[in-house]
Amino acid sequence: MRISLLLLASSLLSLPTPVNLDPTQDAAYPSLDIDRQGRAVVAWVERSGGVYKAYVRRWEGTGWRRLGGALNREDAWNASYALVRIGPDGQPVVAWTEKNPVSQGKLLGNGKLYAARWDGQAWRMLGGSPSQSPLTLSDIPRMALDPQGNPYLQWSEMPPDFNGDSVYVKRWTGSEWQMVDNGSLSTDISSSSRSRDIAVDSQGQAVLAWSVQLYREGEGPLGFNVYAGTWNGERWVPFGSSLNADPYSYAAGVSIAIDRQDRPVVAYHEAGGGKGYNVYVKRWEGGRWVPFGQSVNALSGGGAQPKVALDARGNPVVGWLENTGRLELRVARWDGKGWVRLGPAVSTNEAAAFSLAIGSDDQPLVAWHEGREGQRRVFVAHWNGRAWAGLGGN
Repeated sequence: MRISLLLLASSLLSLPTPVNLDPTQDAAYPSLDIDRQGRAVVAWVERSGGVYKAYVRRWEGTGWRRLGGALNREDAWNASYALVRIGPDGQPVVAWTEKNPVSQGKLLGNGKLYAARWDGQAWRMLGGSPSQSPLTLSDIPRMALDPQGNPYLQWSEMPPDFNGDSVYVKRWTGSEWQMVDNGSLSTDISSSSRSRDIAVDSQGQAVLAWSVQLYREGEGPLGFNVYAGTWNGERWVPFGSSLNADPYSYAAGVSIAIDRQDRPVVAYHEAGGGKGYNVYVKRWEGGRWVPFGQSVNALSGGGAQPKVALDARGNPVVGWLENTGRLELRVARWDGKGWVRLGPAVSTNEAAAFSLAIGSDDQPLVAWHEGREGQRRVFVAHWNGRAWAGLGGN
């Protein structure tokens, strides 16, 4: 396997301006997409007035413009996740979760999931909350848009005692939330990796990637295996078998993209060699899962939580978190023969949640948060072909 390194003197050619509305406040969990004018659009959560709120900003070439105010529906509830996707009309669609901060002992507070569309002037809610129960906590949402720009949402709901992971998928029809999957992947919490992602093909069909623990009669529980498949009206039907290199190992951290031939491309991490996790990317073609080389992180055992996007040629670009004593955000591109790392680490501090998208110049952009909890900031950087340049950097 060939790994080529494009080394730079520093990780960022220019330091980015924080996306935070207030750089002194804690901000985290960014989601990134690119609009039809090539502008980066970011959704994230930020502490304001003692409560975490969900916001969206768009890069205007010289600075960040906020799109509307805080998305929160409940003033006293904390937004915990925010997602953004750009529709075919060029306008963003967002989804976010809110959590009631009031809990009882070890019991969770309840929470809801919401979605809205930007009409150019304001956020318009897509109906009420698609959450199933007012008593559970809606958590870890994933979103993809169909060719008409209507969202599919996948999320988990957990009861107050945290003893269960109910998994749902709904789609917005243009007027209401329609159930797709009413819990076919639900498990007890010990058997759930809580790792899933969703995409939509050119025909408007949802494709799900997920990780689930397997059991074999006479052996008991095996490892957590990664699958991807489509909905047949009753269950998710996998493409072939598990993507795992070893069905007895733990695999999760799934991310999925669909190429122009409607073939799913899945990135995931898998335990191996006693060194932690390795990141793999595979595409469904010819009735089997075909790997893009060996592991993206060269079998270092330090890679996890990948995100995958496809360039104009359909080649994958992957970001992941690399454990080198601290978590660093790294990106690599498949050049048709092997993985080419794009510079050293993008992040300059302890990195965590991030998002990846391909710009109008066919180069990747990443949004991420870094820093200690309570002091985190959100940044965006663009690979200019030679180095990472922070948006808003000097």
